Amino acid sequence: MEEQVLNIKGVEVTLFRSQKAKSLNITIKPFTGVRVSVPTSISFKKAKQATEERIDWIKKHLSKMQKAEELFTVFNLDTKFQTRTHHLELKVSDTDTLKSVVRNNKITISIPQIQ
Repeated sequence: MEEQVLNIKGVEVTLFRSQKAKSLNITIKPFTGVRVSVPTSISFKKAKQATEERIDWIKKHLSKMQKAEELFTVFNLDTKFQTRTHHLELKVSDTDTLKSVVRNNKITISIPQIQ
């Protein structure tokens, strides 16, 4: 898949060629950022120009997505997380598979060790 990553006025934008797209589509999603699907009938140069024209709209909606990202809880081995009846425990294991066990008011998630 043909792809270009651009910085337009401080915003990282990924342009990618799409066989399915009928028109230029700008998508902004949490943790994914700004992606522009470019149909085969439009050049990357024209797609870049169209994206530059819409950069104010992109920035406005990008700030909303960044706020949405802040609402997500990112778990690591030190995260303390408690529901009304359970608490979460993350463990690194020697196995290759993810395993979860709920027992005695504890949710234990065993994650494979990253190599």
